[in-house]
Amino acid sequence: MYSLDEVDRALALYAELGSFKAVSRETGISRAAIRSWALGLRPGERERRRTTCFRCGGSCFPVPNATAHAYSYLLGLYLGDGTISTHPREVYRLRVFLDRKYPIIVGECEAAMAIVMPASRVGRFRSKQYRVDEHPGRFLRALIHSDGSRSINTIRHPKKTYRYPRYEFSNRSDDIRALFCEYCDKVGVDWRRMNRWTISVARRESVALMDRHIGPKR
Repeated sequence: MYSLDEVDRALALYAELGSFKAVSRETGISRAAIRSWALGLRPGERERRRTTCFRCGGSCFPVPNATAHAYSYLLGLYLGDGTISTHPREVYRLRVFLDRKYPIIVGECEAAMAIVMPASRVGRFRSKQYRVDEHPGRFLRALIHSDGSRSINTIRHPKKTYRYPRYEFSNRSDDIRALFCEYCDKVGVDWRRMNRWTISVARRESVALMDRHIGPKR
């Protein structure tokens, strides 16, 4: 059991040095104890606060009163991009999926988890990301399979009737239509706008290219 003077000295050193390890070496106090004090847990409070929810005073989550701000932030992240999964022995895992190109947000989420659940280990897991640019044809194939078609277009003139295959892609999203056009350009397919929502591929060479990547829906 440490005295309040020891706690205050350790916290003052931590504010100066910014390292649990350095403070532990200077004071002889364990890093775990210093970390818990820095997160708002003074001696004798860990067990009492571990089962206290700052909202209801019950045992919903181990949330000390001092971490209400972190809980609020973490709850917002969870509602938008998080999941809670169950594991054997009544173990629950909270996961929040974030984009690694925003390291400050990732770090703030990690810190909020550590504050809200000091008894739990917080870790980062990187999922493998695939580049669509490596397989543009497969991307176009999926777009056509979901919101496109291949059909025979018929044009009738007084002396002759023309029939030719064409692809059409229709989507109400400007961004998704733009992606379709972008990846047509990547594979060398000519396209044109039929109307507000629909893109057409009708030139013979371009239809042949699309056939190589897509083919008929079946």
